[in-house]
Amino acid sequence: MTHEQHQPPPYIPGPNPGRPDQPPLPQQYNQVQPWQPTPPPMLYPPMQPAPIVKPKSPGGAAVLSFLFPGLGQIMNGDIGTGIAMMVLTVLAWVSLMVLIGVILLPTVYIWSIVDAYNKAKRWNTAHGIIS
Repeated sequence: MTHEQHQPPPYIPGPNPGRPDQPPLPQQYNQVQPWQPTPPPMLYPPMQPAPIVKPKSPGGAAVLSFLFPGLGQIMNGDIGTGIAMMVLTVLAWVSLMVLIGVILLPTVYIWSIVDAYNKAKRWNTAHGIIS
């Protein structure tokens, strides 16, 4: 026996040559035929559209913080800072009795308004929104 007799038969495209008694399968788009190798696994998931991000309103956050400090922060999604501003506001109102609230209350109000406005602007800028 020579070396040529041990080689596998050549590749023949088309219906499975080993099963002549079976009719060929219909050619459909993306259908893997029995004689075709399986496609490689997908390395990356299909692309999804980018999520739509709603802009935050810096003016709305400032107005809410003017009405009650901390509401603008909560509207911006900064819940912890919003609650802290609310607690500071209540403490400032209580401290009006000992006169320290005269300085503390306007400071908390102004700080809350400026912070809510700046955080909304910063969030919009970070997400590519011009506001």
